Amino acid sequence: MPEWIKTLAIALVSSFFAVILVEPVKAFIQRRMRRRELRRSLYHEMIRNYSELLGQVTLAHSNREMKSGIGERFATGFKKFSFELARREPTTYYSIGHEMHWIELRYGDMEHIINGKFIDEDQHLRSADCTLYLFRANIKDRKLSKSLIFSVSPLWLREHFRERLPEIPYTDVGQPGFLERTRRQFDQVAVKVRGRSSHDESA
Repeated sequence: MPEWIKTLAIALVSSFFAVILVEPVKAFIQRRMRRRELRRSLYHEMIRNYSELLGQVTLAHSNREMKSGIGERFATGFKKFSFELARREPTTYYSIGHEMHWIELRYGDMEHIINGKFIDEDQHLRSADCTLYLFRANIKDRKLSKSLIFSVSPLWLREHFRERLPEIPYTDVGQPGFLERTRRQFDQVAVKVRGRSSHDESA
């Protein structure tokens, strides 16, 4: 057999196996990257909405006159572009898993502040407070990714979460696993260290 035919055969076989091995890996990496981008975009938008609602709630608590129109003011800053785009990519969106359920609930809560019916301004404000609390509770229970939340949050909002998350009790359906217990111990240590640092600074 001529040498060039052997070379050609080897090249064809090598290319064939390269396609078989490389293409699935390439497709897997692309799906993972797209999923990561989609999650980050959703979390960034949720944090922006949380920040907007927190600002309105803080304003309403400090000035009674600002209780009126909290929904209309929040509506001007509320965004759901990333959420809507994500739902147009069901293969990637559903690959998020259990997070998808909690993300949808939190978007729904915030939309209710804009479109919901309330008896009076006080009930409207309590609902907004509850919406913020449930968002933080999902972070505390890791229904939403705590690391990603902190990654997309500005410094002042990270400080806000560090101050407010210890106030929220864990919600357990069953006995937490070893990894979750370890995470909670780490959280407790972080709170104690933060408390000592604040005490030293004040002293």
